[in-house]
Parts: sequence; C-alpha cells; structure tokens
Amino acid sequence: MTSRALGKLMKKYASASWEDRKSAVEEMGRLGESAAVGTLVSGLADAHPEVRAAAERALPAVGPWALGNAISSAPASTRHIVVKAIGPAITADFARDVLRSLVKDSQLGDYASRQQYTPEGLASINAMSLQMGMIPRGEHIIKALKAATKDPLPAVRQAAGEAAQQFTEVYGLVDAAMGLVAAPEAERLSTLRSLGSPPAPEALLALLKHSQAGLDQFATALQDGDIEALQRSLQGGAKLNVKLKGRSSALHIAARHGHTKVIAFLLGKGLSVDAQDDGWNRPLHLAASCGFPGAAAELLKAGASLTGQTKEGLTPLHAAAQNGHVELVQLLLDAGAKVNALDWQRRTPLALAEAGGHTETAHLLRQHGALLQTPTPASTPDTSGCVMGCAVMLLLVGLPVSFLLWSILR
Repeated sequence: MTSRALGKLMKKYASASWEDRKSAVEEMGRLGESAAVGTLVSGLADAHPEVRAAAERALPAVGPWALGNAISSAPASTRHIVVKAIGPAITADFARDVLRSLVKDSQLGDYASRQQYTPEGLASINAMSLQMGMIPRGEHIIKALKAATKDPLPAVRQAAGEAAQQFTEVYGLVDAAMGLVAAPEAERLSTLRSLGSPPAPEALLALLKHSQAGLDQFATALQDGDIEALQRSLQGGAKLNVKLKGRSSALHIAARHGHTKVIAFLLGKGLSVDAQDDGWNRPLHLAASCGFPGAAAELLKAGASLTGQTKEGLTPLHAAAQNGHVELVQLLLDAGAKVNALDWQRRTPLALAEAGGHTETAHLLRQHGALLQTPTPASTPDTSGCVMGCAVMLLLVGLPVSFLLWSILR
C-alpha cells in the first residue's frame, strides 16, 4: 500500500504545476519512505523556491540510512543540504525507536501473562532491540559522514561536522533511553503524556538528556561506594532497576568495585543477585574476577549461583582462578563450587590458573582434587574392524554364520 501511494506521489511530482510538486513533496515527507529520497533530492534543485524549501523540510523524514546513500549521488550544489539533513533524521529516527518501545511495552500486560514473560523481561527485550537497531545504521552513517568531511566543498564539510556532532549526542543518550524503556509501566505512561501528542523528537531528547545526567550521578555513587550519594540520587528520580553500560545492573557495578555495604543495600532493595550483563557475567563473576572476597561473600549469602557461566563458559571459580585470587578461590570452594567445572573450551579452573602462572592458586586447587583437564567421555567403539572381520568370515565359513555375526554386531 505504501509503495503504491509513493508511486502516485512520484507521478504527481512530475506535474507541470509547482503547487502539485510542492504538495507531492510534502506528502512524501509525511509518508517517510526511504524510496522517496531520490525525488526529494531532485526537489532541492526545483525551479520554484517553495518546492525547494518543501523538499529540504521533508528530507529528514526518509531516515539517515537513505540520506547516507544519497550523499554521493546528490548534485554538488545541493549536497550540503542532504548532509545537513542527516542530523535531524538521526534525531527523529532515534526518537521514533524510543517512543515505539515505550508504547509497545506499556500495552503488553496481557501478552506478558500469555507468553509467561514478566513485564521486566519484556522491557529488557525491547531495550536490547532498541540498542541493536541503532548499531547497524550507525556504522553505515559514520562511513557516509567521514566521506563527507573530505568533500571538496566547504559547505559539505561543515554540514558533515554538524551532523556528526548531533549523531554523537544522540548515541550518547542510548543508556538513558534503555533505562526509560525498562522503567515501570506507570513511569513510561507518565513520560509519554509529558511529551505531548504527537511527541516531538526534541522533547524526548531533552527528557533523555535529563535522564542521562541522573544516570551519570547514579553510576558515580555506585563506583565510589557512597551510599548517601546513592540515596540522594534515588530521591532525585534515579531507578535502581536501570541498566547501565553493557547492560550492567547497579549490583554489577558495586560488585566490580568491591563495595560490600552497597551490595547489601542493593540486595535489601530487591535487586536480582544473578542478573546478567551483555557478557552473561553475574555480579559474583565480577567480584571473583576483581578480587573482592567481602563482596563475593555478601553475594553468596544472598544465594548467588556458583554454576552460572559467562559467554565464554566461565564459572565464578574460573574467574577467580584465572586472576590468581587465592582467598576467593578458597571462599568459592568452601561454598561448594565445582573444582573441575569446564568452560566452553573444556578448560578447568586449574588450567586457567596454570596458564596465568598463579602457582599458589594452582596448588590450592590441586589440594581440592583439581585436574588440568577432565577425562573425555568414552568414545563409541569402532566397529570398522568387526565389519572387515565379517567380510572375511563370509568368505571363509559361508553366508549363514557371517549373517548371524552381522546381526549381533548391529
């Protein structure tokens, strides 16, 4: 339906009337189809000034990806306008993604119960989709803008610099957007209402900038282990369940920095002790890897998993052994960690300790029965020799006996 409508508008644009051309260009902008970019670029060089102005206003609607492709084909006299449109296009595209996630997630209550997903789980999925949706478009546009910064025309180079600055600013707000999408439903609905109808991209960006400032203060308090600053941040609107860089939870950051009191505070607020970041690290992995036995003990007391694995298949014991943290290795073993657990490369904690030259850690692991490698599962017996034997038997003693042997071997 959209392509048919776009075809009609392209025919309308071919009209001799400048009013029709202007109307067609404005409707293309409302349609927001990337396939309209060629017509809009042509409109920048239209004989009538109102058509040219309408084309310039409509350009950002086709999206930054289409504009990136159009830079090289745009006439020299209008190339800077195409490049300049990338900034607003990125802003609008990003805002649309965030708003789509907010609206979608706020209406998924029944779906969540049918599919046995929690609202938090769905918010997490939507936030990941938002982040992943931004990345591939970003790489393409970066290449287009880099090429534009080397353009022989000064106006194009200047426009590329401005678009790149806006691009960087929008990408810097991804964490705030992720936090907003993962917020409780009531907050998301309140946010949508505060943005007005229809929501303006600029209003959303202003809100995200405010959220990002709060996130930065929140993250700093976590890194410093400052519970008073953390409480002030929460009173100022920061949310404990927000996901920070790399989809780290507040508990991940506290564990990475070894702040035992902050960990106890966060656990007391109900944060999941086994939340996973982008690398599937749980807070205990980070405490073990960074060498904080007090933090690890606090997490274990709350029921942290000893068998959880990262994307590389590392358990917390692997993480502690790999970094030579003897006290942590002892703590994890005392808590019941499997001394010969395997990562995805079939490496034991002892193998990692040996590879890192951690002699004391390796000695401790051996005292607890650690092996450099576990025995491989018994292989399936090779029956090829038996098959050959059957063939020989067939020749020697005749078909009946060999058929019987073949049946047994099968």
